[in-house]
Amino acid sequence: MIEGEMRLTIKSTARIVLLTAAILALLWLMSEKPYPQKVALMPTGEPGMSVSVVQTTSAINSRVTLWVFLPPNTGKKVGCVIIAPSGTPQIWGADLGNTQEYFPYVRAGFAVVAYSLDGSLPDGPSADQIIDAHRAFAKAGAGVEDAKAAINYIQQHIPQIDPTRIYTAGHSSAGAEALLVAATDRRIHGCLAYCPPTDLIAEHGGKLAGLQEFIPDIRSFLINTAPSENIHKLTCPVFLFASLGDQTITAASVDKFAKELKSENSHVSFVRVSNGGHYESMINDGVPRGIEWLKSVDEKLSMKQNHDARHSDVRHLLK
Repeated sequence: MIEGEMRLTIKSTARIVLLTAAILALLWLMSEKPYPQKVALMPTGEPGMSVSVVQTTSAINSRVTLWVFLPPNTGKKVGCVIIAPSGTPQIWGADLGNTQEYFPYVRAGFAVVAYSLDGSLPDGPSADQIIDAHRAFAKAGAGVEDAKAAINYIQQHIPQIDPTRIYTAGHSSAGAEALLVAATDRRIHGCLAYCPPTDLIAEHGGKLAGLQEFIPDIRSFLINTAPSENIHKLTCPVFLFASLGDQTITAASVDKFAKELKSENSHVSFVRVSNGGHYESMINDGVPRGIEWLKSVDEKLSMKQNHDARHSDVRHLLK
């Protein structure tokens, strides 16, 4: 009897330890804010930009918010960059907020469509709210369904955007999101990922044991949605950026991913800078270099499409 009670006490103690670890892990994840958080209910643009807010529906009947930024309309169609919100642990989603990285693309002549991620959390969430948020995020394919809804809306409702010149970009967790979207949707013709976590199991490390108490499928979920596990699907041109001064996502981890990706994809560019933290390096160096790369990719794609269109016209006339 005493031996049985002791075993029960040990099991109860072990469960309490795991639950405590899980709570600490969740609190740690919630406290991670590696870049400035700018939350806005209504986005603002710059002079000449057209800005609008749209609500659309995904294939799983979830509501997706889009912030649409368009450059001045010259009568010519433009390429478009879709961007998810940053600042998540890739376990739940997020609402839109930080707009600072969008504007450089629009200044360069691209449209930007930012999209929300299913499974956002309120301030000070409970454990049940975190679990529900993860379920919503997982149901949306870690945000892939949200990205598809954004692309569908672009193709159907924004005539200024060339639907054959859609790209995806993102910083930090949104960089991982961009890589996952590029790996799963062939309508994406280029991907820019700044300081992205690529091996999600390694990124979360010792927190996983505690998290599994709340989210039993967390390990398999992170494996299946990690960029490192989807390298063979990443066939479009990819731009990767990292900084040696980044204390959040190491340059070595992005370098390793770049080398693995280059073995499968010959259209990979990797830029590594010496200075700048996780956010500053992206804004000051990453995005400007990424835009130069994107301009080149977009120009080549446009030239190919014009060439194909001319040849199609000739073949039609010869019939």
